[in-house]
Amino acid sequence: MPQLPSGRHIGIGADPLLDLVEDFDSGKIISCWRFLAIEELKDLYPYIEIFYLEDKEEGKKPRLMENSLPPHAELKQFETGLRVTDVFKSNSDWSEEDKIAFQEFLESERFVKGFKAKLEGIQRVKKYIEKNGTELQKAEIALWKDKVRITQEELDDY
Repeated sequence: MPQLPSGRHIGIGADPLLDLVEDFDSGKIISCWRFLAIEELKDLYPYIEIFYLEDKEEGKKPRLMENSLPPHAELKQFETGLRVTDVFKSNSDWSEEDKIAFQEFLESERFVKGFKAKLEGIQRVKKYIEKNGTELQKAEIALWKDKVRITQEELDDY
């Protein structure tokens, strides 16, 4: 992500999404609701973390995704606990200018290209579940197809 209009440098990461898939693959979670809710790129936003890049001595070296631009050598990564969806909530401390610039980044070819492969991976998991899932997972799929959803509060916890 390029520098925001406020001067803040940020980066994004897919570790929460990778953790979701790993937890499912390992059997740590067996429900497939979260996967069923992911149909397009914007559905990945709750699983994309945001970190700040700051010119400080502490912090860790940023891990770069395939389509990332290299950060300035002096910048270190700091966890924020934010996900993409948090930026657009009413209590976000981001300025409107920063939100607009970030939204433009989310629509950019670089972002789309980087996360489209992750979306395709989720689609493969969903197809596998439909074909080889447990009875519970197949019941969840049937409910999902019938438009029966878990509550929004539960979705917000993911």
